[in-house]
Parts: sequence; structure tokens; C-alpha cells
Amino acid sequence: MIALSACAAGGLLWVTNREPEPHGPHTAIDRTDAAAPRSIAGPPQFGNEPVPLPADFGGDYGRSARTISADEARAHFAIGAELLNLGDYYTAASHLAIARDGLGDQAAVCQMLAITYDRLNMASDLLDVMPCLEDAADESEAAARLYNRLAKQLDVEVEFQAAASDHFVASFPVSGTSSEEIGPVLDLLERARDRVRRDLGLGSMRLVPVVVYGHGQFEAATDKPHWVSGLYDGKIRMSIETYRNQPDFFETALTHEYVHALTHEYTGTRLPSWFREGLADGLARNGADRAIHYQPHPEVGRILGIDELNSSFMGLPEHLARAAYRQSHAMALGLVRESGWDALHDLILDLHDDRALSFDEAFYGLFGETPADYLDRWYTTTR
Repeated sequence: MIALSACAAGGLLWVTNREPEPHGPHTAIDRTDAAAPRSIAGPPQFGNEPVPLPADFGGDYGRSARTISADEARAHFAIGAELLNLGDYYTAASHLAIARDGLGDQAAVCQMLAITYDRLNMASDLLDVMPCLEDAADESEAAARLYNRLAKQLDVEVEFQAAASDHFVASFPVSGTSSEEIGPVLDLLERARDRVRRDLGLGSMRLVPVVVYGHGQFEAATDKPHWVSGLYDGKIRMSIETYRNQPDFFETALTHEYVHALTHEYTGTRLPSWFREGLADGLARNGADRAIHYQPHPEVGRILGIDELNSSFMGLPEHLARAAYRQSHAMALGLVRESGWDALHDLILDLHDDRALSFDEAFYGLFGETPADYLDRWYTTTR
């Protein structure tokens, strides 16, 4: 078992009791006197209908002051799971904590709470639920993967501090990385947000968490393939080594991961990988045009089918992953050339406004064809 008790110092608390101001100073976060997290996403939703909160809702992250029935607890669990999927972590934490009060340390509740507390950087609460998650890991492969990932990240991030700008909160090592480096990283993030908002017409509505790792820590914490230089898994994760050695590439990668954070906030997990990655690459690279006279990746030599492009690229061999990114970028820019950024803006908002709407339904409603039909037509017109 990995020793986790030392990780409590690695938590960082959110400062949300002020309205954002354009490009304000970077603020060091006082861990001892920060405001408690609050929801800024409006009334919680389940399906398409607002969910009335119980009269005693609130307090310790929404934990109930009275004993609740199993039926009530299951209802809170269903609401919390839905909100977690939609990216409203603040309100999800409240509902899931109430569910835990009523249902106890059930495996599914512990898994959902662990994910939520991780996304909110609530380290002490995460540590509280980790023993339950470890027990669940004996029965569930998914719980085991989650436990191992979170334990690894907690061990790496034990000696981290935090700083915030208007729209981002960054955690970084106490030693080996200085605030003089994190300040410019936060500036790059604010610049990325401004540029994406200009092109796509959308900006993040919540503080976006960012982890900037020191030397060797990104690989230790994420265990991703060697060709991965950054990722978004509820937090943007990057290495300070990339910033030091490849500053231009770092800015591109940082913008790419910010777009993932933005689209997850608006659409949850409903975007297929080709659209999610193609949009992020197109915005990060300022629309560098791969859409005209497209040639397949030379190591693959063919166009990838829509089914190959819908799932995560992380598990693909490197040459196929590079081909998938390249083709997704070109396909997304093909949509931009035909219909403009406004159409992609409308697609994302349609998914945000109707949580029961699938990506394929939203795509067909806007473009009059399925994604598979678009792929066939796109390649015919670009080869």
C-alpha cells in the first residue's frame, strides 16, 4: 500500500469569493483561510429538469445534518453522478457526500467521490475516501485503476504549492519550480483563454485547475506514453521542463489542453475523440490548414474510419495515434472552412443546452449529415 497520509499538505483550496477581473495579478493561495468551494453553474440538473435541493442542503460540502433514507441517498447519488459527468464538480461533491452519509462506503459512491475531490483539489477529503476506494479495488478493476492513479499522483504532489490568476489555479512543486516561472505560465493560460474565446466565442466559466510538474514528475504521476507532453483529465497537466526547453511548443500544448477543459465544461464526455482533438489542435495551432489536399500519415497510408476516431487515442500505437491527431485536425478545420467557427460554437452550445442530446444528433441537426458521411465527403474533396 502506498503511504498516503503525508499527502494532505499537497491539497490546494479554491478562492472563489470574488468576481474575475481581466488579467489581475497572480495570487498565492492561503491554504488556511480560503473560501469553501461553491457551485457557480446554477441549479443542479438531472436530465433536463432542475433538481430541488433539500431544505437542509449545505454545510460541510452539502453533507446532511439529519439521517436520510436509502432512497433519498440513492437519489442524491444519481444526481451527483450525472453532475460529475457534466463537469459540475462543486455541486456533484455536495450530492455525493450526502449519498455517502446515507449509503455508507459503497464502492460506487467512493469512486465518484474520489474523482470529484481530485478534480476539486480537495486533498484532505480525497485522503478520507482513499481507504474505501482501496477496498473497492479488490472487487473492481476500474476502482483499482483509479486508486493506483490517484495514489501515484498524491505521492508525487505531496510538496506542492499553489497560485492563481483570474481563470486558472496552478499547483507546482515547492522546490525545483519557482513562482517566477509559474507567473508566465498563468499568463500563457490567460492568453490562450482570450484567443480561444475570440475564435470560438466560448470561455471557461469556472476556475480551471492546472498542475505543473517538476523534472521527471509528469512521467511519474501520469504513466502516459513517452510521446504525450500534456493531458487533461479534469486538470491540465504539464511539465515545467517543456516550458524551459520548448517554450513555443509548450504554449501550443497548453492551449490544446485548455480547449479540452473548456469543451468538457460545456459538453461533459459526449464529444468523440476526432472532434475533441481536432478542435483543440485547430485552435492551438491558430487554424494551421491541413484541410486542403490532405495526405494520410505516411506510416499508416490510409484514412482512418470514423469508428477508429471516436475513442481515445491514448491506447493506440504511436504511429496510429499521430495519424489520428493529424486526420482529426484536418477534419475539424474542414468544418471550419465550410461553416465557420460559429457552427462549431453552436454545436457545443446545443450539447450544453440539451444534456440528453448526443453528438451525432447535434451534428446532424447542424450540418445535415452524419459524422461518417462527413468523413467520406471530406476526404473526397481534400485528396
